[in-house]
Amino acid sequence: MRPWALVAEPSAPVATLLRSFLEEAGLEVTVVTSAEEALVRARERAPALVLAAVSAALDGEALCRQLKAAPAPAPGVLLAYAPELDAGPAGGARARAEAALADGCVVGPLKRATVVSSCRLVLALAEARAQLHAAHAQLLEAQAQAAEARAAASGTPEGSSTAADYAFLERFLTFEARRSRRYRYPIALLRVALDAGSGEAEALPEPQRAALAAAMLTRVRVGVRDIDLAAQGPDGHVLVFLPHTPREGACVVAERLRERLQGLQPLPEPGAEAPEPSFSAPRTASVGVAVFEPAASRAPVSFPELLLAATAALARAQEAGGNRVDAPERTGRRDRISMG
Repeated sequence: MRPWALVAEPSAPVATLLRSFLEEAGLEVTVVTSAEEALVRARERAPALVLAAVSAALDGEALCRQLKAAPAPAPGVLLAYAPELDAGPAGGARARAEAALADGCVVGPLKRATVVSSCRLVLALAEARAQLHAAHAQLLEAQAQAAEARAAASGTPEGSSTAADYAFLERFLTFEARRSRRYRYPIALLRVALDAGSGEAEALPEPQRAALAAAMLTRVRVGVRDIDLAAQGPDGHVLVFLPHTPREGACVVAERLRERLQGLQPLPEPGAEAPEPSFSAPRTASVGVAVFEPAASRAPVSFPELLLAATAALARAQEAGGNRVDAPERTGRRDRISMG
């Protein structure tokens, strides 16, 4: 089966030229004239490649960010810039494409050899990324099966996590931070915790506190994608790793988790009914966000640095009153500090 390429180009003559280039290279091609139509088509059928124009009539950079923020694996994205856009206060085409999370860019006038070779490189990168996601899925399945086996053997509630899960996450993220730097894709780390004093969680007896922790982890895992990793530490906090996720996407997930954890109740014992709430104030949670976006920083990154940044962000959120999300600024020095 031929790889499917989605071309987003409002100019009919240019779109016809690009279609001929890609079809001669062996790709199946569909042409759309707007970013909105491109998003609809991409949701209906996952393209292997998206070639998008960057112009006044079509914002290919915004389209790229939306495609990359969707559940992975994202398609390979190649942005096509007019010559006059390869300069100016926003930087050259390459810098702009990196900031938009694109896999590559071409600058007009568009020549067949340049377009075809660039598309083939982007397709190869997308294939490597898909293989990485397949490996992620296998690791997640193995982790889930191991956790279920441990829960069945120990009698702990479904959804609970052990020190082994947390250690696995630490080892995995150490390597993942290196890969994100090498292959230039964004990653995010969330630190999620119930707010101190909310719902009088500290007053619960130990079995109910353990059931509450299990309920928290279960609700977090339901609220993230299947490629994301979540594990609970000894302090009861939940770490959530989001691969291929820029700051905007991480903030959306963090806010969703904060909302999902409001009014959290302990998991009941198997076969038992859920207990009536025994506290006057609803439980709330806060989330600290740390991100690493290679296009926005040249500084090295490591898992300990991301963890420190997420921990500091969580502390700021709770010191500000709790029930909130704290994330690094989009640009500026704080971004680099938060990413380590």
